[in-house]
Amino acid sequence: DNSSNEQEKPTNQFWANWRKELRSPPNIITTTRMACAPLLSYFIISGQHELALCGCVIAAASDYADGYLARNYNMATVLGSYLDPLADKFMVNVLSVSLWYTGILPTPLVVLWLGKDILVVLGAARHVRSHSTSASMAYDPTLTPLKVQPTMIAKVSTTLQFITLWVGIVYPFYSIPPAALE
Repeated sequence: DNSSNEQEKPTNQFWANWRKELRSPPNIITTTRMACAPLLSYFIISGQHELALCGCVIAAASDYADGYLARNYNMATVLGSYLDPLADKFMVNVLSVSLWYTGILPTPLVVLWLGKDILVVLGAARHVRSHSTSASMAYDPTLTPLKVQPTMIAKVSTTLQFITLWVGIVYPFYSIPPAALE
C-alpha cells in the first residue's frame, strides 16, 4: 500500500532527525550529564558528599565542554539549545530535592525552584507549539525555527542556584552556618 509508505517516511525522517541531533558530541555530553544526576542524588542521600562533590565538579566541566564544542567547532544544534538549559534545570532540581531530603536545604526554597522551573519548561513548550505551523515542526528539532537563548538573568539565577547547591554539598564538611543556606 503506497499510502502507508507515505506515512512512514515522515515518521522515519522525524526519528532520523532526532538521532542525528542526539549524536552530536555536545548533546551526548549533555544527555550523559542528565543521566548522572540520579547518581549524584544517591551520593547525597547516602551521605557520600565527597563523591557528590567530585561528580558535581565533573558535571560542571562537562557543561563547559559541551558549550565550548558547540560554539567553537560548529557543533551547535537546535536540540542542544533546548537540552543544555533543561539539563541544568534537571540537575538543579534533582540535587536540591536530595539536599532537602537530607535536611540541608529548606522546603520553601526547593518548592520555589521546582515551581519556577516547571513553569519555565511548560511555558517554553507552549511557546514552541504556538509558533509552529505543524506538530512535526514543534517536535522535530531540525524543523523548528526557534532556539533557546537564555537571558543574562537566567544565567545569573542558574549560577546562584549551583552556588547554593555547592554550599549544601560541602555543608557537612565545614561548619557553615545554617543561615548561609537560607
